[in-house]
Amino acid sequence: MDNHRSLSQAFDNLTLAERANSFFARFPTFALDSTALIDDEFDRLATEQGWARNSTPYRRNRNRCLIEEFVARFGTVGGASKLEKWQELCDEVGMEDVPNSITQCKKALNSVNVNLVDLINARRAGESVKCFRTRKELVTYTRKTPGKIFPKELAKQDGFIRALLVQLY
Repeated sequence: MDNHRSLSQAFDNLTLAERANSFFARFPTFALDSTALIDDEFDRLATEQGWARNSTPYRRNRNRCLIEEFVARFGTVGGASKLEKWQELCDEVGMEDVPNSITQCKKALNSVNVNLVDLINARRAGESVKCFRTRKELVTYTRKTPGKIFPKELAKQDGFIRALLVQLY
């Protein structure tokens, strides 16, 4: 698989079902920039909607946004098989030898140190995602960089996210 297969056209290449699952699809008058950073777009939407930063509506909608954008961009709602989606994710995080089964993909992804918000942003921008050498480096980066913590309670519900989830505290 090519690590940069079609990432530059990430949102444009989403199926209609995937687009419908995008958080931003709920706001038809919002002029989405599908290549912008997820937090930049969410903050712009929050301003339009009047959600004050750190308010309950802001936090609740940001969590929904992250989960729904991840599922829309990485989920299994498109035409590819589940195995193909797992293999695409393995390829995207830089694995040279992509596993041949879902179980092997999950196991391999457990050793990948990647920030989930950065993974969404990389797909949006058509860029490669930064992988950290160690869990400790990833945890330090995630804790210290604003907007990089993915909502854990929701993350456990999705197989892709769960495979990449790291204990922060």
